[in-house]
Amino acid sequence: MGPIWHNYYKEVSSLMFMIDIGNPCQLAAACIQLLTVLSHEQLHNTTVLILLNKIDSPCAMKRVELDSLIRMDEIIKHAKQPITVMEISAREGEGLDEVIKWLGDNYKPST
Repeated sequence: MGPIWHNYYKEVSSLMFMIDIGNPCQLAAACIQLLTVLSHEQLHNTTVLILLNKIDSPCAMKRVELDSLIRMDEIIKHAKQPITVMEISAREGEGLDEVIKWLGDNYKPST
Protein backbone atom coordinates (compact mmCIF):
# COMPACT_ATOMS: atom_id res chain seq x y z
CA MET A 1 0.00 0.00 0.00
CA GLY A 2 2.94 2.35 0.58
CA PRO A 3 3.26 3.38 -3.08
CA ILE A 4 -0.26 4.87 -3.09
CA TRP A 5 -0.24 6.53 0.34
CA HIS A 6 0.75 9.90 -1.13
CA ASN A 7 -2.72 10.10 -2.72
CA TYR A 8 -4.16 10.68 0.76
CA TYR A 9 -1.61 13.06 2.29
CA LYS A 10 -3.52 16.30 1.65
CA GLU A 11 -6.19 15.20 4.15
CA VAL A 12 -3.69 14.27 6.90
CA SER A 13 -3.17 16.37 10.03
CA SER A 14 -1.62 13.63 12.17
CA LEU A 15 0.09 10.42 11.18
CA MET A 16 0.72 7.14 12.98
CA PHE A 17 3.43 4.92 11.55
CA MET A 18 3.71 1.43 13.01
CA ILE A 19 6.89 -0.63 12.99
CA ASP A 20 6.72 -4.33 13.82
CA ILE A 21 9.73 -4.75 16.11
CA GLY A 22 8.95 -8.45 16.41
CA ASN A 23 10.01 -8.93 12.78
CA PRO A 24 13.61 -7.72 12.41
CA CYS A 25 13.71 -8.92 8.78
CA GLN A 26 11.30 -6.14 7.80
CA LEU A 27 13.01 -3.36 9.73
CA ALA A 28 15.02 -1.99 6.78
CA ALA A 29 11.90 -1.81 4.60
CA ALA A 30 9.97 -0.08 7.40
CA CYS A 31 12.75 2.46 7.86
CA ILE A 32 12.86 3.26 4.14
CA GLN A 33 9.08 3.66 4.06
CA LEU A 34 9.20 5.92 7.15
CA LEU A 35 11.86 8.15 5.60
CA THR A 36 9.85 8.33 2.38
CA VAL A 37 6.74 9.38 4.28
CA LEU A 38 8.56 11.96 6.39
CA SER A 39 10.20 13.54 3.35
CA HIS A 40 6.93 14.12 1.51
CA GLU A 41 6.25 17.86 1.32
CA GLN A 42 2.52 17.54 2.05
CA LEU A 43 3.34 16.01 5.45
CA HIS A 44 5.80 18.63 6.67
CA ASN A 45 3.15 20.21 8.95
CA THR A 46 1.75 16.99 10.41
CA THR A 47 2.44 15.54 13.81
CA VAL A 48 3.87 12.03 13.67
CA LEU A 49 3.57 9.13 16.08
CA ILE A 50 5.88 6.19 15.47
CA LEU A 51 4.53 3.07 17.14
CA LEU A 52 6.98 0.30 17.94
CA ASN A 53 4.57 -2.62 18.11
CA LYS A 54 4.95 -6.16 19.46
CA ILE A 55 7.12 -5.34 22.45
CA ASP A 56 5.65 -8.54 23.91
CA SER A 57 7.14 -10.70 21.13
CA PRO A 58 10.04 -12.98 22.06
CA CYS A 59 11.84 -11.76 18.92
CA ALA A 60 11.24 -8.07 19.63
CA MET A 61 14.24 -5.79 19.34
CA LYS A 62 15.11 -3.73 22.37
CA ARG A 63 14.52 -0.01 21.97
CA VAL A 64 18.21 0.83 22.26
CA GLU A 65 19.03 -1.69 19.48
CA LEU A 66 16.34 -0.32 17.20
CA ASP A 67 17.33 3.30 17.83
CA SER A 68 20.94 2.49 17.01
CA LEU A 69 20.15 0.40 13.95
CA ILE A 70 17.84 2.87 12.21
CA ARG A 71 19.38 5.97 13.84
CA MET A 72 16.08 7.12 15.32
CA ASP A 73 17.68 10.17 16.97
CA GLU A 74 18.89 11.38 13.58
CA ILE A 75 15.48 10.78 11.99
CA ILE A 76 13.78 12.83 14.72
CA LYS A 77 16.44 15.56 14.66
CA HIS A 78 16.24 16.13 10.90
CA ALA A 79 12.51 15.63 10.34
CA LYS A 80 10.41 18.69 9.57
CA GLN A 81 7.58 17.26 11.69
CA PRO A 82 7.36 16.84 15.45
CA ILE A 83 7.79 13.11 16.13
CA THR A 84 6.78 11.05 19.14
CA VAL A 85 7.89 7.43 19.54
CA MET A 86 5.96 4.95 21.69
CA GLU A 87 6.47 1.28 22.42
CA ILE A 88 3.24 -0.74 22.46
CA SER A 89 1.74 -4.19 22.42
CA ALA A 90 -1.51 -4.05 20.47
CA ARG A 91 -2.27 -7.65 21.50
CA GLU A 92 -1.77 -7.02 25.22
CA GLY A 93 -3.06 -3.43 25.14
CA GLU A 94 0.18 -2.10 26.62
CA GLY A 95 0.78 1.55 25.77
CA LEU A 96 -2.59 2.06 24.10
CA ASP A 97 -3.80 4.57 26.70
CA GLU A 98 -0.85 6.79 25.77
CA VAL A 99 -1.68 6.40 22.07
CA ILE A 100 -5.27 7.49 22.68
CA LYS A 101 -4.05 10.49 24.68
CA TRP A 102 -1.66 11.41 21.83
CA LEU A 103 -4.53 11.17 19.34
CA GLY A 104 -6.68 13.47 21.49
CA ASP A 105 -3.87 15.96 21.93
CA ASN A 106 -3.01 16.02 18.20
CA TYR A 107 -6.45 15.89 16.58
CA LYS A 108 -6.99 18.81 14.23
CA PRO A 109 -10.41 18.81 12.55
CA SER A 110 -10.38 19.60 8.84
CA THR A 111 -11.82 22.93 7.84
